Amino acid sequence: MEAMSESTWSDLDLRVTHTEREKAAAQLRDAMADGRLTLEEFDARLPAALNAVTRGDLHRVLRDLIPGEGFESLFQSGNGDPTTPGMTWEHPLIHRVSFKGLELIGAWDVPPFMEFVSGGGGLYLNFVEARPLAPVIDIVFTGTIRPYLVVPRGWGVDLRATTVTPEPVTQVNNGRVTTGTSWGMTVRSRVPTRPEPGQPLLLLRGTFQQGLIAREPNWWDRRRLAKHQRRRAALPAS
Repeated sequence: MEAMSESTWSDLDLRVTHTEREKAAAQLRDAMADGRLTLEEFDARLPAALNAVTRGDLHRVLRDLIPGEGFESLFQSGNGDPTTPGMTWEHPLIHRVSFKGLELIGAWDVPPFMEFVSGGGGLYLNFVEARPLAPVIDIVFTGTIRPYLVVPRGWGVDLRATTVTPEPVTQVNNGRVTTGTSWGMTVRSRVPTRPEPGQPLLLLRGTFQQGLIAREPNWWDRRRLAKHQRRRAALPAS
């Protein structure tokens, strides 16, 4: 690593902003995507970057990844509007799922930070023709939701930050009311955790009562995508 200037060392006690924390997190995501960090190292360093108080805290997680000049650039203004939904940790793109459900399919942009808040409807996310805007996509699920994720071959899906909480169930048998929990709902993926070179990784987080499924497309998904494409082609040109 290139030597840092004397002024940079003297600034390590300065407190950092949300934007500077996010820039550091982006450096970690890029390092994992190109193989400089393992998935385990990324998991260990990301919370430290997002909870950093001073520049010294950020330097400790980035010192073996970027040269001194690159570290100094974290604290320079620019790099677009950090308030654009989905482009920073502090401002994720939030999708609210009504009881009617939500389907994202076809050619749609996938920003690095998304959150899906559900009131009970279904959620179908088809990434086959989607355009990922970052090598690592952080997706949070909240509320009562059971997502179905369909990803192209080569993408990675990490489920280690997901858990299942059995849903309460009330049954009436011969006039007797019993309360228990539903079992059999699982979080499962038929997709590798690590993506192929040049392909994105989906980091999924959330607690689910009704489970989660991630898989590559089958004939039903391809038929659904073709139907969507026909509907789009029938629309008048804007």
